[in-house]
Formats: sequence, structure tokens, C-alpha cells
Amino acid sequence: MFKIKEITLTRLEGRVGSDCFEPVTVTTFDEAKHILRNWGLTAPEFGYDKVRVEITFEDGFVYMDRYDLKRNDDGDLRKHIWEVCLINSGQLKPEYLTDEEYEDYLKNIRCKDWRRFLDRYEI
Repeated sequence: MFKIKEITLTRLEGRVGSDCFEPVTVTTFDEAKHILRNWGLTAPEFGYDKVRVEITFEDGFVYMDRYDLKRNDDGDLRKHIWEVCLINSGQLKPEYLTDEEYEDYLKNIRCKDWRRFLDRYEI
């Protein structure tokens, strides 16, 4: 399995005048959790702020995602990515979707690619 080389977080929304709009690069999910928790202190009470996530692995592959940062967020990026991968690989139906809606959703997803990602990369 390929390990993570770096995680870059870029807060795309938030309070004006904040210095947290510059990209921050860390090397572990624990460090990312710390950053996201701190940013979550200034996230909106209702709704969320968008955060761009770029994870570079040892082989050069870059996983890109968006993290929806909520007030007092737990910052568990690893859990977020794991759930995204399980949902998109057809292994976890979100509670907010019916069986039929999930089946329709999966018709537009390349489930085997998500399963391959889970097999090749350490999350």
C-alpha cells in the first residue's frame, strides 16, 4: 500500500480577515485533524465552510476532495475520506438516500476505481 506523503488543506470560505486562507501542508491525518478543529472554531453556526483537500501519496497520485467544515468540527478527515470511498465503491449506503436513490447514484460512479483506491492507498 502506498502511504501518504503530504496533505494540503486550503480553507476556501470563512470569516473575513482570517489568516487561514493560505494552504497548510501536513504529513499525517492527526495533524490535519488539529488544523481542521482549529478552523472549525470560526466556522458558521449553521451551514459550513468549504475546505479543499489534496492528499499526495508516495507514488505521486493526488486525491482531491472537498471537506465541509462545521462549527466545532471534529476534523476527522480520515473518517470523511473513508466514508466517501465506501459510498462511492458501493459498500456503504448513506442514511439520507433510499435504496433506489443509492442505486441510481452508483450508476454514474466507477465503483471498481474506488475499490482499487482503497486497496492501493493507505487511508
